Amino acid sequence: MAGLSFREALPGDHTALERLFRETSMAGAIRLGSDRSPDFFAASRVQAEEPCVWGVFTGEGRAVGVFSMGRRMVWLNQQKKPMRYLSDLRIHPDWRKGTMLAKGFRMMRENVFENGEWAQTLVLGQNLPALGFLRSSRAGLPEYREAGRYRNWILPAQKMPAPAHRVRTACPGDLPAMQLLLDESSRRRSFSPVIDLKNLGDAYLNGLTVDDFLVAEDAGEMIGMMALWDQGKFQRLRVDGYSAGFAVARPFLNFHARLRGGATFPAPGNAIPMVKASAIACANDDPAVLRSLLAAVFPRLGGKLLSVGLSEKDPPQPWTG
Repeated sequence: MAGLSFREALPGDHTALERLFRETSMAGAIRLGSDRSPDFFAASRVQAEEPCVWGVFTGEGRAVGVFSMGRRMVWLNQQKKPMRYLSDLRIHPDWRKGTMLAKGFRMMRENVFENGEWAQTLVLGQNLPALGFLRSSRAGLPEYREAGRYRNWILPAQKMPAPAHRVRTACPGDLPAMQLLLDESSRRRSFSPVIDLKNLGDAYLNGLTVDDFLVAEDAGEMIGMMALWDQGKFQRLRVDGYSAGFAVARPFLNFHARLRGGATFPAPGNAIPMVKASAIACANDDPAVLRSLLAAVFPRLGGKLLSVGLSEKDPPQPWTG
């Protein structure tokens, strides 16, 4: 590790960190990268109320590793608790066989974490080598314990039955009832983030306004809510390339997508048009309420995709049948 420095990343490191993200794009039939211009740290402020980003830099200032370990409030055993959120781990391929990861965790324990402090993280279930390594506790790695399964879907607009409940755009007067519904739903799921709707528009809820929320009602009672959060101004999922076979098929797939009015696969170098479903809450975890919300959401996508993340304890997913 000679010649490398571990330190907290600064605003002036934006270009170096953006370059590292381009150099560590996710491989597959569609090679995906993350674009955080013009401010790399804006996305970190959305992940944690108290951001903390550390990087590994060469003597020339090139970033070869980065790790985010900010703190945010989560629900744990139905109580609010501050907890670290580990994310954005990137190591340049040329440095992955060294001791950078172990040294980074040691630095984290010695300089960032308080004694006995917990952290949560998400690891892709398909990344079996990473899961095996992280669970091994080798090389000074922390002990990992599985807390549950979380799935994320990227959904195109699709036809669904008409909503069974009235769904409308939220207004400022709805915020107290929305907060009660969201807290009641979230507190049943340990490790779900605490969201304070009074802070709409701050760095943690960047760009989110009350007009981005839909609420479902039954006989005048609020029974469901969902926000459509367009994060395109501060972070985007970018297509860095396609496999040879997918590149040949892309024009035909796009042709059929346009006929349906759906999202198309962009040219390499362009972002995927997408909005994120956030602050989802359904009274009594009723899947019919979630179905009503989605039936109202899909016509509003305007050619974009919908990113939906749910835990295994959330209502059954209506789009899976």
